[in-house]
Amino acid sequence: MAKQPDFATGKLVAANKPEAKVRQDYEQQLVLGYGYPKDHIDIEVQIPRGSTSFSERADLVVYKSALGRDPTSDIDGIVEFKRPDRSEGIEQLKSYMTATSARWGVWTNGTDINYVCRDLKDPTRLRENYLHNVPAFGQHVADVGKLKKSDLAPFARAELKVIFGS
Repeated sequence: MAKQPDFATGKLVAANKPEAKVRQDYEQQLVLGYGYPKDHIDIEVQIPRGSTSFSERADLVVYKSALGRDPTSDIDGIVEFKRPDRSEGIEQLKSYMTATSARWGVWTNGTDINYVCRDLKDPTRLRENYLHNVPAFGQHVADVGKLKKSDLAPFARAELKVIFGS
């Protein structure tokens, strides 16, 4: 099995798995687009489940700082990746968020993407379809919020033809 260094962590990861490309692309977005430092990101993180020794692995976590690595209190965000032909995993992401301190979560298969966040008034509740993006490094979930009409920009006719193919 071919291995390559992970973009954010440098750990050797399988290069030929379909979800590996999805993860590498999203890691680049987190670091280059959203400004997250690489030392705040880790992959395949054990998430403890309940009071037993049972745990599951989250595909990617973003820590609040480079120092804290406690999965129950130091996680800012969690990202769950699936290969491009898969569509399940939202409930898996939510269970990871419930077991940790994660304020936001992302599920993606490289084409589709869903965002989940903790309710700002009731942190025990998770909300889907509230965020349209993840917070950039240093931002809070409230800074991202919902799309407002003023956030929208019209498409040019030529752009719409490309999108809809006519």
